[in-house]
Amino acid sequence: MLYPFLIPDLPPAAEWMPRFEQAFSRRIFSNFGPLARELEGAIAERYALPGYAAISCCSATVGLAVVLLSLFKPGGRIALPNFTFAATYQAIRMANLVPVVVDIDPLTYELDVASLAATMKSTRIDGVMPVRPFGFVRDQTELVGFCRENDLRVVFDSAACLGGRTLPKFGSTFGEIEVFSLHATKSFGVGEGGVILCPTELEGDIRRRLNFGFHPDRTFDLGFNGKMDELHAAVGLSQMDRIDAIQGARAEHARRYDTFFGNDPDTQLPAAVNPGSGWTMYPVVFKNLDVALVAGRAAEFGIETRRYYWPSIVAGAREPVEQAVDLKTSDWVSQNVLCFPVYAGNAAHLVDGLFLAMEKLFPRRSAGF
Repeated sequence: MLYPFLIPDLPPAAEWMPRFEQAFSRRIFSNFGPLARELEGAIAERYALPGYAAISCCSATVGLAVVLLSLFKPGGRIALPNFTFAATYQAIRMANLVPVVVDIDPLTYELDVASLAATMKSTRIDGVMPVRPFGFVRDQTELVGFCRENDLRVVFDSAACLGGRTLPKFGSTFGEIEVFSLHATKSFGVGEGGVILCPTELEGDIRRRLNFGFHPDRTFDLGFNGKMDELHAAVGLSQMDRIDAIQGARAEHARRYDTFFGNDPDTQLPAAVNPGSGWTMYPVVFKNLDVALVAGRAAEFGIETRRYYWPSIVAGAREPVEQAVDLKTSDWVSQNVLCFPVYAGNAAHLVDGLFLAMEKLFPRRSAGF
């Protein structure tokens, strides 16, 4: 493809290798080593409110599962949106918990509080795992307030969100937890990795569960080998130096999509997105076009697109998924959303050509297909 969907933008080896050489000199390569701790401190200072700690881990999926193990007893019932990536559901199952899907808001594509409330009228819910889809960061006061009133712990799957310059800091006095991915496809990419932002009083137990669940006396609870190694921490520290430029380029690219698709009655664009959100992709809901047809035509012009989050959790899981409410909004969005590539520094030279191809794909967006 002339315009691939994803072009990871990681720091060159010359930038992170001097840091990794410190690990060689110390002979410390994992187990919350000095580089991982340094990265955690930098992330907490930049992205978290006071009273929150950052904990590095090997992936966001493991991070989510470990947090759930720390907060809930086996068999607990966790509400999640039907419109999300498979890993949200899988992390709940990995923690020996029961996923219960609810519907989403038609404009933000996030977990709908009214759908959650309706679900709770017919089935027990012990916790909530909302998703910040596509890396969008929005005000969550309504959801967090509802969960506070109903004594529900909240763990955000914020996989693609980390990196924004103008974001409000994550966390609140309620103590919700945010888990981020540092996968190579994300704005803040290191290759493989994740980070958990949690209240400091939970830090010890979460770290313990990332280290096989060991207590000091070597007895153990459920846990994983989920630590971040020093190699990826070194890349992360170098990526921290570059993240403003990466996010600035991604945001500028997204604004061009806003202009390109703006005022088109046949498309629905992201609503109420904080300007510092992590633009890993640009989702467009097509109201009157078959997205499979759009994707096929895009490929003819060299544009690689992808369908996120499709299929939905209920449609995609190969085993029955519990639901207590209608899921018509998430089903509709999942069937009609198509995501376009968003480029950062190492691919910025492709942006102008991409939009020339977009003009051919959507000739003034009036001739149709």
